[in-house]
Amino acid sequence: MVTYLPLFFLQEKINDLQTALFYNLSGSVFKTPTSVIYALKTDDCGQIWFYMPASGCVNELDKEFPSLLQFFKKGKHFHVRINGRAFIVNDPEEVNAISWADNEMKNDAITGKLILLKVKIQYADYFEQKQKQTKIEWVGILKNIYSFVFENNQSKYSFLHNFTAKSGSFPGRIQYH
Repeated sequence: MVTYLPLFFLQEKINDLQTALFYNLSGSVFKTPTSVIYALKTDDCGQIWFYMPASGCVNELDKEFPSLLQFFKKGKHFHVRINGRAFIVNDPEEVNAISWADNEMKNDAITGKLILLKVKIQYADYFEQKQKQTKIEWVGILKNIYSFVFENNQSKYSFLHNFTAKSGSFPGRIQYH
């Protein structure tokens, strides 16, 4: 099922999770390694910015390649998977035009000490798990038992709904062009 959701929804979820696994999906011999990354910014153009340590041969890497980002965080009941095109940003003019980055990061990106990347979102999958109902509400159960015994205007088995625990997973596909 393809669902179109606004970009601000993805920005909110990515900012909430912040940590992702980055995969380079190209078939190239020299490619960036799979890494844990921290999302620095998700801009209004649908680009996720982050950096990773330089592995030594930055000049031999593809400047553009398909990629996958899997955002997750322990304790959160959702995760986000982003497919897109990754771009290595090391052109001095483009790096210096970034207003949200500090000067140290800009210098490290230009000199090759770190690899600054942006991933243009093409497809996004959002997965949410419904929390299990683990706490039984005793007050509600006692009220229902009281009304069952002493009042005849309610259904005889209305208190049974408090014992059911529901769980499920609701995947959604978000597509940006």
